[in-house]
Amino acid sequence: MSSAFDPTLILDAAETTEAAQKGDPIPVGEYTGMTGSVHKVKRVTTKDNDVLHFLEFQVMIDGSSPTPDGRTVSEVTGARSTTLRAEGRVDLTPQGGWDFAKGKNNFIRRVREALGQNVPGQAWKLPMIHNQPIKVVVGHRPDKDDPTILYPEVKSFLAR
Repeated sequence: MSSAFDPTLILDAAETTEAAQKGDPIPVGEYTGMTGSVHKVKRVTTKDNDVLHFLEFQVMIDGSSPTPDGRTVSEVTGARSTTLRAEGRVDLTPQGGWDFAKGKNNFIRRVREALGQNVPGQAWKLPMIHNQPIKVVVGHRPDKDDPTILYPEVKSFLAR
C-alpha cells in the first residue's frame, strides 16, 4: 500500500514527541560488507608544509549480518543497515599519479588485496573498488568532545 506524499505535512507539522533513542554502534569485530564509491578525497597541508592526501569510501554492512555477540546488526543499531567510513592516506607522485614504490600506498594496497584486485599485470583503476564485497575489521573511535560516544569505523581489511 502506498500513500501520497505531501511535504507540507512534514514541513508544517509541530511535533511534541521525543525522537527515538539512538541505536548502539555495531560491536568491534569482523564483518562482510559492500564498498561504496569513493566518497571524499582530502588534501591536507601539515605545519611543516608537507602535503598529504587521504581517500575515503563507505562500507555498508547489511542489517541481517551477524555480530560477534550473536545478534544481528539490525538488532544492535535499530536500522536496516549501517554504513561505515574507511579512510586512509594515499601517496602520489610529483606528477599526481599513484606512487606504488616500496612502502607507498599501503592503504590502497590493503583495499586491493581485500578485494582480490592486487594482481600484478592486471589493469586497475580506483572505480573498480565500488560495489564490491569486502571483509573488514570494525573498531570504535571515541568522540573528541565526549569519549562515551563511540563511532564505528573500518579499522582494517581482511585479504581474500
